[in-house]
Amino acid sequence: MQAPGTHYTKSGQAHIAHQIVGDGPIDILFVAEWLNHIDEQWEEPRLAGFLEGLSRFSRLILFNPRGMGASDPMPAGRSPTAEEWMDDVLAALDAAVSERAAVLGNGGRGYDCAPSRRDTSRPGVLAHRFNAGARTAWDDDHPIGMPR
Repeated sequence: MQAPGTHYTKSGQAHIAHQIVGDGPIDILFVAEWLNHIDEQWEEPRLAGFLEGLSRFSRLILFNPRGMGASDPMPAGRSPTAEEWMDDVLAALDAAVSERAAVLGNGGRGYDCAPSRRDTSRPGVLAHRFNAGARTAWDDDHPIGMPR
C-alpha cells in the first residue's frame, strides 16, 4: 500500500500531521509508539501490514503528536506535557470529524490511551492499549523500572 496523503491541523500553536485510511463503519485512532514518523511508517512492511489490516474494517486515523515525525518540533530541551499530548489526540479526532472512535495505543504511547485521560471524556470514545506496561519508573516497590 502506498502512503496516504498527510494533512495538518492545529493543536494550540502546533501543527499536527495526520492521515485517514479506509472507510469502514468504525473509527480507530491509532496512537503509535513514540518514535514514529507518519509518512515513513508505511515503508516498514510489518507495520504497514498492521495498519492496512486495521483500515480494512475501519476508518483508521493516524497522527504524529507535536515533537514527533512530521508534526511541529518542540523547543530544545522541552518535551510535550501529558496535557499537550492529549490535546493532540483530540485535535486528530477533530480533524477527522470523528464523533465516536476507538483509541488504540501501543508501547510507550499506551499511557496516552488510559481511561482516566481526557480523550475518553468524549462520548463514544473507547480507549485500549496493548504492549504497554503499568509503569516504567523505578521505585522501592518496582525495582525493575527505569531510574529517574
